[in-house]
Amino acid sequence: MFPLLIFLCIQPAVFSFSQGIHYICYRSDDARSPSISVRFSDDRAVSITYAGRKESIPLRFVKRSIVDGYATTEDEYVEIVKGRKTGSYRFIHAGIWDYVVYRRLKDGRQFRFTIDHEAALEDGEYRKTACF
Repeated sequence: MFPLLIFLCIQPAVFSFSQGIHYICYRSDDARSPSISVRFSDDRAVSITYAGRKESIPLRFVKRSIVDGYATTEDEYVEIVKGRKTGSYRFIHAGIWDYVVYRRLKDGRQFRFTIDHEAALEDGEYRKTACF
């Protein structure tokens, strides 16, 4: 009974951010890389669009890990371009902060992004339209 009670108390804190379709805007941690707009559906990333590009890249969910008890979640995804896996994304949610780490498959290069709170939030909730 005790483990179930802990799960029921913790679960809403871990999975409580916006449900339905919403978008989160991220800025590149490296000024030379473009910003990204990520489309979510019911707490799962479904596609990503890079600033300056019209097409979105589909994402396929791999797994969720809970780090530091319940305070941080890490979701892993792979991107699929023309039917092939071309890279992987790690989405990190910690409190009010969200981060994305992208690893390009062809050369292993990593790119890091941080939530842009001003662009991602409208009236205290994640936006319902794409970031750009």
